[in-house]
Amino acid sequence: TLWTLPLHIDDVNDNAPFFVHDHFHAVFGFGLTVGTKALHVTALDVDEGPNAAITYSMKPHLVTHPSSRYNAFDIDPSTGDITLKEALQHGQSVYHYQVNATDGGIPQHVASALVDISILDFGVIG
Repeated sequence: TLWTLPLHIDDVNDNAPFFVHDHFHAVFGFGLTVGTKALHVTALDVDEGPNAAITYSMKPHLVTHPSSRYNAFDIDPSTGDITLKEALQHGQSVYHYQVNATDGGIPQHVASALVDISILDFGVIG
């Protein structure tokens, strides 16, 4: 007798996400307007289904006492788009962030990359 049995194999979350670059950098003039997309970061995961679903987050990097200035930029958790959230303050020329990509597996895996956003105040040059 020959039997046909359906077999479903679930993906094991055995791969961590990875960023396409280790370091992202953007340069803007001080006139950047609120809501402007400053940068896009991309991470990939070779797993399948929920194990490959990536959520992005961001926090200040190498800043001993991050001030409210670091609230100026925000990352969309589903797209990796970094946008200007509030008006820039004079005196802050470079923003250093660590971005994380967390997969949807159990246990979760996390990858990190660095982001530097430089703000040039053209009125001061020269």
